[in-house]
Amino acid sequence: MDLRPVALPFAKISILQDVESQAISSDSEFLYRNIVAEYSGNAEKPIKALELGTGNGIIAIMLALTFKNWQIKALEAQIALYLLAKKNISQSKTDIDLILTDFRKTKQIDINEKYDLIYSNPPFYSLTTVRISPSISKSLSRYELLCDMEDVLLIMKINLKKNGKGLFLYPTIRADEFRRKAEKHGFEIVNEQINVNKTQQENKSRTIFFISHTKRMSS
Repeated sequence: MDLRPVALPFAKISILQDVESQAISSDSEFLYRNIVAEYSGNAEKPIKALELGTGNGIIAIMLALTFKNWQIKALEAQIALYLLAKKNISQSKTDIDLILTDFRKTKQIDINEKYDLIYSNPPFYSLTTVRISPSISKSLSRYELLCDMEDVLLIMKINLKKNGKGLFLYPTIRADEFRRKAEKHGFEIVNEQINVNKTQQENKSRTIFFISHTKRMSS
């Protein structure tokens, strides 16, 4: 690991990132800011949130610092990133329920809870585009080796409350694929936000999808 500190936009709080694995990028900030924008109008409301793939914990930590009444559960499949997230959660003095788990098995685990919000910046490059990296952790963080789009949507289908929301970040070039698969699993996309800072490079552009159960399933 090549650990380096990152200052968060909160007074005197910093965490560590592993630049050899998956350095913090603008994608994390983009997802965080969209979640904040979605919930800031009712910031005092208790929310039960589930993060799929927390990495070093940055998004969960910033949400916990922003929304004091939220109960956040964060899942991570890589042991090294899990331990790093655990250290960062302790260092930031946030109360986050961190769980080490294989995403492919999560849908079979009885989490015993339903969530108001499920969000993720998952590995989003398909296996057809794999480029082997010297860092195994970087490959696992970027490519659909431990979980894919189907896994993410199935976890949400099982664990999201009837009136809950899901926010997921994927490359814009996979938007049509995500829309088709979301519909197949009984979801409707209620909003989409494109990272306008990256629209000049189509292969770098990201879209956040706001999804919910269809009205038919929510009745």
